[in-house]
Amino acid sequence: MPGLLPRAGRLRRGGRRGRVDWHGPDDLGGRPGRRRGSRGVPRGLLHRRRRRRRRRRRRRSAGPTYAARAADRLGWSRVDAGQSRTGYVADGGGGNRAPFSARVADVATVAPDVIVVQGSTNDAGVPPAEVGAAAAALYADLAAAVPGARVVILGPLAAPGVPRREIEAIRDALKAAATQAGLLFVDPIAGDWLTPPDGLYADSTHPDDEGYAVLADELVEALRAAGL
Repeated sequence: MPGLLPRAGRLRRGGRRGRVDWHGPDDLGGRPGRRRGSRGVPRGLLHRRRRRRRRRRRRRSAGPTYAARAADRLGWSRVDAGQSRTGYVADGGGGNRAPFSARVADVATVAPDVIVVQGSTNDAGVPPAEVGAAAAALYADLAAAVPGARVVILGPLAAPGVPRREIEAIRDALKAAATQAGLLFVDPIAGDWLTPPDGLYADSTHPDDEGYAVLADELVEALRAAGL
C-alpha cells in the first residue's frame, strides 16, 4: 500500500508513527509503461503522436510524488510501500507485485497512526462489485491488523484516459465499502481535483509535477479538515 496500494507512505508525526498507504491513479508515483498501439495509424499522424509522446515523457514527473509532498506539508515522516500498476484487484502483472491486500502484514509491522489507501485507476475494467468486495475485505483486514490506526480512503482521480462512467462506478463501490466500515472517504472526483486536466497530467493517467503538487494540496486540506 503507495503501503497497501500503488504508492504508499508511512508517516511519522510529532514523534508518533504515521503512515499513508497510497495506491494511485496507476498508482501514483509509478513509472508505468505505455499501452497504446500504433497499427493502422497514418504515417504522418503517427509521427505527430510520437512527437507528442516524447514531449509527455519530458513532462512526466521527476520530482516528489503527492505522498512525499503531503508528508512534508504535514510534518510527517513517510515510508513508501506502493507497487506500480496494482490496485484493490489489479495485481500489476504478477511477479513481485500484488493487490493491496497482500501488503497488510507489511503495514502492521510499522504500527502506523494514519493509513491512507488511495486508488484505484488500475482497477478500471474490473466489475465494480468485485472491486467493492475486495475493498471491504481490505478494510476489515486493516482494522484487525492495525486497530489503533486512523484509516482514510482516498478515491481514484478522474484521469483523462479512463472512461468517466467506469471510474465513477469504481469510486461508488469504494465509497460504499468505506462507509460500511465507518471510514473517512475522500472523493477527488466529487471535489473536482485536477479538473480540468489540461497541464496537470503527464499522460492519460499520471499527473505531472504540477498535478502532484495540486493533489498534495488537496489531500493535505482534506486530512487537516478531518483533524489529522
